[in-house]
Amino acid sequence: MRQPKVLIVEDDPRWVIKIGQLLKSQDYQIICGNIDTVERAITAIQKNIPDLVILDIELKDSATGGIEVAKYIRDNHLMVRIIYLTNWNDRALRTQAAQIRYNYYLTKNSADEAILLEIEMALRFPLEELYDSKILKANGQVMYAGGNFAWIKGRTVAIAQISFIEAEGYKSRIYLLNAEVIIVTLYLNKIMKALKHPHLMRVHKSYVVNISAITNMVNPEYIYVVNAGSKNDQLGIDVSKKYSKKLQEEYLRFAKAEEK
Repeated sequence: MRQPKVLIVEDDPRWVIKIGQLLKSQDYQIICGNIDTVERAITAIQKNIPDLVILDIELKDSATGGIEVAKYIRDNHLMVRIIYLTNWNDRALRTQAAQIRYNYYLTKNSADEAILLEIEMALRFPLEELYDSKILKANGQVMYAGGNFAWIKGRTVAIAQISFIEAEGYKSRIYLLNAEVIIVTLYLNKIMKALKHPHLMRVHKSYVVNISAITNMVNPEYIYVVNAGSKNDQLGIDVSKKYSKKLQEEYLRFAKAEEK
């Protein structure tokens, strides 16, 4: 079973160590380091989307930096729980923090047992309740979260991390750039209805590819995409004629945009 990933955003090294030790005692995966500004926090989230973020409100570059990070998470519909852990407990700050939906607000004088309990409770919080009905569902397994992220089988995945999707009967395999494969019991057409993103294109009855993962377009009817962990780290895919023209147009448009 995959252990939950917890990101610590904190500008006080003593608290990074303390929270890290508490998390290790429960065998959580910890994402920490020098994550003490809004920019570093957002970069860390983009690189390795956590299940839970423990946010100090006051960061090195902003007195309300934690709230800014929380706003980024919610504006991008990321399936990430949020706990504020801060020295401040005044009403005005709590009111400001409450404008962005979070799971728990703790002060740093809380007992270790209380912190661990709130972390456990936050990780049990149903992700589908974080947002409203704008989020689409497909049999509860694939949920398009909006922007450049998707919620797949209870976790947030960046669209940019998807290389291609392969149909296999009533199941589909979602291949990620890090060589991980997520298997869902959904037909490809239902996945496409849920994951409506311009970079994801149907190229064959059995394949959907991410334009950004194409490594070589040999011709409009044959492409290579990233397939990390395979012999050559790529896969050749035949493109059906009915999809080839649109794929070529979108690929060239994407390539030009990347050059700018």
